[in-house]
Amino acid sequence: MTKGILFRCLLIWSFSVLFFTFTLYLKKSIAGDDIGLLREDFKKVCENGFGDQRNSYAWSMAWFKGRLYVGTVRDYLCIAEFLRSDYPEEGYGNSIVECDLSPLDAPEEFSAEIWRYTPGIGWDRVYKSPLISVTLKDRKTLVIPREVGYRGMVVHTDVHGEEALYIGTLSFPGYANILRTTDGISFTPTNPTVPKGPLAFLGTYSFRNLISFNGKLYTTPSSIKIGNVLGIVKVFESAEPASGIWQPVSTGRFGCFENETVFELTVFNNYLYAGTGNSKTGFQIWKTDAIGNPLYNWEIVVANGAGRCYKNESPVSMYPFNGYLYIGTGIRQYAKIEEKWLPPPAEIIRIAPDDSIELVVGEERKVMDTLISPISGYAAGFGNPFTGYIWRMQEYDGWLYVSTFDTTIFLSGLAKEVKPAFLGDWIFDFIEKEGGFDLWKTKDGVNWTQIAKDGFNNKFNYGIRTFASTPLGLFVGTANPFKDNNLHDSEPIEGGLEIWLGSFFEPFH
Repeated sequence: MTKGILFRCLLIWSFSVLFFTFTLYLKKSIAGDDIGLLREDFKKVCENGFGDQRNSYAWSMAWFKGRLYVGTVRDYLCIAEFLRSDYPEEGYGNSIVECDLSPLDAPEEFSAEIWRYTPGIGWDRVYKSPLISVTLKDRKTLVIPREVGYRGMVVHTDVHGEEALYIGTLSFPGYANILRTTDGISFTPTNPTVPKGPLAFLGTYSFRNLISFNGKLYTTPSSIKIGNVLGIVKVFESAEPASGIWQPVSTGRFGCFENETVFELTVFNNYLYAGTGNSKTGFQIWKTDAIGNPLYNWEIVVANGAGRCYKNESPVSMYPFNGYLYIGTGIRQYAKIEEKWLPPPAEIIRIAPDDSIELVVGEERKVMDTLISPISGYAAGFGNPFTGYIWRMQEYDGWLYVSTFDTTIFLSGLAKEVKPAFLGDWIFDFIEKEGGFDLWKTKDGVNWTQIAKDGFNNKFNYGIRTFASTPLGLFVGTANPFKDNNLHDSEPIEGGLEIWLGSFFEPFH
């Protein structure tokens, strides 16, 4: 490159930075001191599952070494039904979707993928699950995808100072793994074990949570059945996750038999927090400073679903923001909608450093003879009865962004059975108008603004499953498990995951 060309490139880059800064300042000056991202600031950078509608969810997302990585799950509603039904050979599905293929006869169609976004270049697929030969139950040897989904991602620096991206998988029971990459190109299975051997994770379908805290990596084994319920209800820790060696750091079920799963992990105020799923008495929140020898000392912070009991079954999302830990709730077994039962809408609570709690969005009630009301003024689900989860939260540029899982689209299964026909037609009209996730933002946790209520103009985008705050802006990854003609007889479906980028600066798109 000649000096003249280099000088012109530097000049253009300098001008772009100055223009970006001026545009951002002007935009905020016109609209107010600080307005956060608006709907028009979000632009679609990937559609229809990277061109393959079987890429259902942007199930995991992380910014690693200057690039965005996205892990997919394949044909989610069908693979979940397949695993829950103990591997039917044919004719499976439910009232919501029809499943055209099985992992047994088309394993490559269910191999999960990892995609990478490089600024200025775009997307490329960097990994696809290999196929393996296994014997399942009494069947003959079968060829299946080793992974059907990549469920969580985290960047972690180990005790040797080596930074790597770790990825939790969804697999057939007993084959769940955690992948590791240091360069974003080579992905190596770490084969998680405990010091006494690998049997502690036998039967595990997935590792849902991956959290880095004080130089160690933490995870929880999970399932895909019955709302992620699994017999192993513990938090595990590894000082050297590349070695695959893990050890439990909590007692089973935190001593409460009715705790069915450890659903969420996060770090707040120098503590590791764990949230349990409990469909009987409501979720619990526990915390530990993770000091000393495992098993660590854990303190309970929230019990009985923050006084709402089973209506707050799980903490689906947990995120620290502006001195509080925000908890988004939900009912894990949303398939109950198929049984004509509408779960109660989700709430948001927040925990202060002194462990006191406030109801942010939710149902007014008495707790220990004290009346609590939502400080935002919003009822559960932000007033939307179809808000099944407060699914994900992410801070960007001083604002907290919160996404929902909207169950409206599932009414399509009910509509097919409704008589007379005009009532079914009315339901489809309602889905057209109300379907799709909601996206909200707040600066202080009290005052909230809705950014979108229609899944970014796609009723099949029933949730935002992932966020990533990056130098380019706020990346958003959707959950959309629908494919052409698998929902009901209709026009072609805008199915497959989508990636959107929220930014104040248009050229960065």
